[in-house]
Amino acid sequence: MQMRITNLLSQLQKLILRTGGVFKLELFLPDDYPMCPPRIRFLTRIYHPNIDRLGRICLDVLKNNWSPALQIRTILLSIQALLGAPNPEDPLNEAVAKQWKVCQ
Repeated sequence: MQMRITNLLSQLQKLILRTGGVFKLELFLPDDYPMCPPRIRFLTRIYHPNIDRLGRICLDVLKNNWSPALQIRTILLSIQALLGAPNPEDPLNEAVAKQWKVCQ
């Protein structure tokens, strides 16, 4: 059974204050968490090279660099860092990444 947490605003307070925006995310904790990473996606539409139209996030700690020692707080801080420093070299949204590279 998966736990679904849709209101992460209390944990995202720093993100909201730093960016001036309010972002809603959805968090799924699989039965084998923390041995497997949580699944997180943006419910708020966002234009970002590492986030696709469905809100899925391309972030190494949610994939191959996952460790059971990581906490949800750490993941949220990683998402915050990704918002502030997109990685167009490893995009999930190719069109946004191309535009990002042109504007740099």
